[in-house]
Amino acid sequence: MSFKNPLLLLSMTFVFLLTKVNAQEQSPLLFLSGPTLQQLSETTVHINWVTSHSTTSWVEYGQTPALGKTARNSQHGLFDANLPVEKAILTELKPGTRYYYRTVSVEIREYRAYYVEYGDTLYSDIYSFATPHNDLNSFSFLAFNDIHDRPEFIGEVTEREEDFDFVVMLGDIMGHIDHEKDIVSNILAPASQYFATEKPMYYIRGNHEARGPQARKLIDYIEAPEGNFYYSFRYGPVFFIVLDTGEDKPDTNQYYYGLADFDRYREQQGVWLEEVINSKEYNDAKFRILLIHWPVLLREVVAGDEIHRHGRRNAQKHFADLLHNNGVDLQLCGHTHRYEIIKPEEGVSNIYTVVGGGHTGQPNSTYTRVDFNGNELKVSLKHTCGELIEEFVIR
Repeated sequence: MSFKNPLLLLSMTFVFLLTKVNAQEQSPLLFLSGPTLQQLSETTVHINWVTSHSTTSWVEYGQTPALGKTARNSQHGLFDANLPVEKAILTELKPGTRYYYRTVSVEIREYRAYYVEYGDTLYSDIYSFATPHNDLNSFSFLAFNDIHDRPEFIGEVTEREEDFDFVVMLGDIMGHIDHEKDIVSNILAPASQYFATEKPMYYIRGNHEARGPQARKLIDYIEAPEGNFYYSFRYGPVFFIVLDTGEDKPDTNQYYYGLADFDRYREQQGVWLEEVINSKEYNDAKFRILLIHWPVLLREVVAGDEIHRHGRRNAQKHFADLLHNNGVDLQLCGHTHRYEIIKPEEGVSNIYTVVGGGHTGQPNSTYTRVDFNGNELKVSLKHTCGELIEEFVIR
């Protein structure tokens, strides 16, 4: 449709904006997602949440429910405002310490160059979390993958396994990303509802989350160090490597329409990975765990047709030897929708590997629980109903 009458176009735009403003004025300020703890370390944590209206926000926190401190994000001399995601970073935390916090958002009803009108103020409940420390004797976490827009899976698993410290999402939690609200409804909102107000989440991107017109907005909602979906972190004496395997088909595949650059992306990660495994922190760790969307093995990839094998072969080229020859103990992954436990075997894998199954409603729907206890990792692969499939111990 083309508009030949500029006055008509102007009047229609005015009506649209007026309707939007009136709708905001008539509806209450709400949380679309409560707070989610992300990237928790001994001394820092990122807290993200989403509100229904434009706001400016901060976090009040402290070592008691009285709180007493404030953390508020600013960039380039300006406090965050009118952004799609509310964020705050708590820094200079003490290892092994419990903290209490609540989020605060103030509605911005009107924002002009020389005038700002504020509206309602929205407070979350007071929640708490505990920072880890290097000498932790035990902790537990849950890992799942490929639930493809079925957020009820998150509740079913985390409500059953109440005694855990954090959650790892191993990719393809979404089928694709058409709208930013899809990220909220499939990841942030259910995570906040079921666990992430007090137990952190760590996110690993799957190939499906690289698809859709709003795929590039995922990084606004999911915290990743230095803006990369590949990173490392330490929880107690255990070192974690996160790799982003990207898309499975060649960059030239017709479905990417010339917008994919994953071969070079995986090559960049290979350079970064070599630096990580040469670091003192990596080599001093008691255990090393790889979190990745699809499995990286030493054996030739045979599953799927030639087109779908490309990405996995390229990942093996850049990652396999580095990972399998430098002390990684456990690999947690998914992608295939067929659960499998691959134990160390010459020419196949030097790493214990757990490939998670599919989503709720599939007969092979699974999740994994990992318990660190002093000198061992106990790894339990379970059906979504909680039934144990197989369990093994790495010492």
